[in-house]
Amino acid sequence: MAASQTVGACTARASATLRRCVAGTTDRSRLLEAVASAEEGPTAEAFASLRHRAELEGTESALEATARTTGSPAFADCCRALCGPEQTLPARLDALDVTRERGRVGRFVEAMARTLRTRTRPRTRRRQTGECEQFLDAVTANLRAGATLSDAVGRAATGEHDALAREFDRLAGGVAVDGPRATRRAFEQFAARVDAPTASRDLRRVAAALACDCPPAVAVGGVSDATTTTSVGERQRS
Repeated sequence: MAASQTVGACTARASATLRRCVAGTTDRSRLLEAVASAEEGPTAEAFASLRHRAELEGTESALEATARTTGSPAFADCCRALCGPEQTLPARLDALDVTRERGRVGRFVEAMARTLRTRTRPRTRRRQTGECEQFLDAVTANLRAGATLSDAVGRAATGEHDALAREFDRLAGGVAVDGPRATRRAFEQFAARVDAPTASRDLRRVAAALACDCPPAVAVGGVSDATTTTSVGERQRS
């Protein structure tokens, strides 16, 4: 029961990952894999298990069976949203994520509260979280201005940083290597080196979205109000 409650509590984050990644693919196996790689703990295990079950039983059958048997109502709702035609999948995921992602300020406050409760290097974690937020904002701004992902990361890495200056340089070097796999791997490695849970999760989400062929601006900046499910669907059909 405790594991089910934990999965339910994290389903909002999982649905945010799905909503971002569906901008690149409606292949539900890839979407399940994306959540398993972007999340951690019971949520990652639940989605990895679901993906394995889908390989054995078929995606639709596995999703329907899991929705009936899981002890987490939120996880069941997520499975039901993934069922059905791929053409309307973005709209179903958008409807599932009724609360939407909280603003970055809210997530920053949450990170501060968590690190203060655990008393585990709170100052370092707050600095890393803040710098990572600023860095991703800068990358997104550069992408929207027309820069390539490599150039956007390189420019953002030259900003004034303290806690993560060396890591930003290493990320820029990794992204400069040609090929989407190298870029995704660079973000995954960066996430592993960041000692701030919120920032690390955001970076893993970027890597998962890139793995789903998500446009870089959406992979890094997320799905904004300007990127509706309609525009996502039109891009996928084009």
